[in-house]
Amino acid sequence: MKKYLFILFMLLPFISEARGSREMHDQQRKQEKIIQKAYRNGQVTENEYRKLMEEQSIIKKTIELAERDGFWTPDEKKRVSTKLNRAEKRLKRYKNNHEIY
Repeated sequence: MKKYLFILFMLLPFISEARGSREMHDQQRKQEKIIQKAYRNGQVTENEYRKLMEEQSIIKKTIELAERDGFWTPDEKKRVSTKLNRAEKRLKRYKNNHEIY
């Protein structure tokens, strides 16, 4: 029994790494869908849409680079999280700039 607990504790960081990676992917996909919906509804201009989608592309590439070695360092998590938060703030600002399209 102790042997199994030891193995579980040894694998726990890797299990949480996979969960964190999945959450980052899900958040990025969710942002992309919100951006597309905002564009369809006329809440953002074509230029804003293009900028937001380019930013999403950069975030995707950053996530892929972080996953390349199969392990997320704290710096990689922070970098991706910061990019996702910045993109979310930018989207809110674009959606609420009170311009009519």
